[in-house]
Amino acid sequence: MASQTKNAGKSIFLTLCVMGFFAILSSTMSKSPVLKPFSLSLGTPADWTGVVAAASTIPGVLVSLPAASLSDIFGRKKFLLLAGIVFASAPFLYLLITVWWQLILVRFYHGFATAIFVPVAEASIAELFPTKRGERISLFSSATYIGRVIAPTLGGYILFATGKNFNVLYLAVGMAGVTAVIMALPFLAERRQPTGAPERSAEETIKRMFTGWGKVAKSRSVLLVSLVQASQYYAYG
Repeated sequence: MASQTKNAGKSIFLTLCVMGFFAILSSTMSKSPVLKPFSLSLGTPADWTGVVAAASTIPGVLVSLPAASLSDIFGRKKFLLLAGIVFASAPFLYLLITVWWQLILVRFYHGFATAIFVPVAEASIAELFPTKRGERISLFSSATYIGRVIAPTLGGYILFATGKNFNVLYLAVGMAGVTAVIMALPFLAERRQPTGAPERSAEETIKRMFTGWGKVAKSRSVLLVSLVQASQYYAYG
């Protein structure tokens, strides 16, 4: 029984890594290096180009904080599948864009995918491997970074090979997003292990969630790490 549980945990972890690779490959390729030339081709005003680029980060501010906590209540599977649906559907919306302001809306929608997926996936890994969560989360992050590294080169090659055909590029982005969902579907069934502790109600869990946020806000070490990461993202753009 313990062996089956261990193997199931490894399968789920491997699936999350594969899903993370294709998901981040897809989301990164949708913006680097294509976003600027695509935006300019739509006639985006110069003073709105920054908004176009930043639109996908707004959901991260709004959703990343509560996503993992809410998945404690409603289940990891639902949130992972929700993120997968956004990863798979958003790229095809780029094909429908005809004016520049629509790009802002699509980028905003696309941003929910990463904002939900990353914290919930990491929460799932921490739950599956409580004694090795640092190691496993690092491996998961490495898988996503591989996708992030490959994306600009692959996207640039597609643009070069097709003579800057944005539709072909976003079809490739969509294929990566759909692949992430397809590969994840067979393994994302929740397997909650009994902990011996009584199940908490949704109301109690929400109260504990806000209490936890309060503790995080008062932790200098957490705030320092958050500031460093914020500076990193600010510099990276």
